[in-house]
Amino acid sequence: MICPDQEEAARKALSLPPALRPVWKDPGIRQTLGEWMEKMTANPFCQLLSSLHDKGELRREFPFSLTLEEGPRMVGVIDLLWEDSSGIHIVDYKITPTEGSRPAQEELYREQLNFYALAMRKLEPQKEIRRGIFYIRQSTLKKPEELQKWEEMEDLVLQTARAAAGNIFSPRTEHCSGCPFFRICTSYRKGLPSPEGLRKDIDIR
Repeated sequence: MICPDQEEAARKALSLPPALRPVWKDPGIRQTLGEWMEKMTANPFCQLLSSLHDKGELRREFPFSLTLEEGPRMVGVIDLLWEDSSGIHIVDYKITPTEGSRPAQEELYREQLNFYALAMRKLEPQKEIRRGIFYIRQSTLKKPEELQKWEEMEDLVLQTARAAAGNIFSPRTEHCSGCPFFRICTSYRKGLPSPEGLRKDIDIR
């Protein structure tokens, strides 16, 4: 487990950012973190990551910024990235359950990975791009289904950027029951049925 002793935990807290110190001092949270870390230590995938890190081949919090041909910039940070003979690997990690109570999270995670994959494809067009989501709670790596065509992905990014710039998004209340942001959403229409004709030509989920 992580820092079972309160005094040791207090000393450890001094090395953490101020915002994390109150959280770390909670014995229950330290217990949970310890269980997660033990699972990860025994996980072959995490052992691979450790080996890549020791060899200096693992990139963490990898930033990217590039301009698409027709205007908008793609900007983001990839949690984990490395390259081997099979191509470039990108992994995003989550603390949510692998099967969450909000099914829409899976779609959001998949689209996030697709966005990262498209960015790396633009930066390294000759290399294969492989993706995965690592769920820390269960110490489980999940690989989404095959990517859609690169041209379709880029078109979606362009359409979404234009829609955002034009402020033409409408409430998509039909997704409220599965939305991971339901509790913090401030829309006055939250949870209400969508009126006829609410959907626009651009389908943004």
